[in-house]
Amino acid sequence: MKLSLPDFLSSNDRSTTVRARREGAVLHVELNAPASGNAVTEAMLDDLLEIVAVPDPEVRVLVLGAAGDDFCLGGDRTEFGQWLEEDPTGRG
Repeated sequence: MKLSLPDFLSSNDRSTTVRARREGAVLHVELNAPASGNAVTEAMLDDLLEIVAVPDPEVRVLVLGAAGDDFCLGGDRTEFGQWLEEDPTGRG
């Protein structure tokens, strides 16, 4: 049974924080928030998890890249600040 990427991840028509495409046995995943230095947001984490949650037995290699000049500057300061206000210990 061949599984495929969710439609929104394989389409270049929709703007998402993560883009993915498969070429043979290679899955290319690209962080796509260059304006923020590809800072990690909750939406980006959700998109990444959705990509890896769909196993494809034909994929043997995952290549992680990023749009723009920066690979990833870390967590989005605005979102992480809100998370720390809600849970200062970070332990949930």
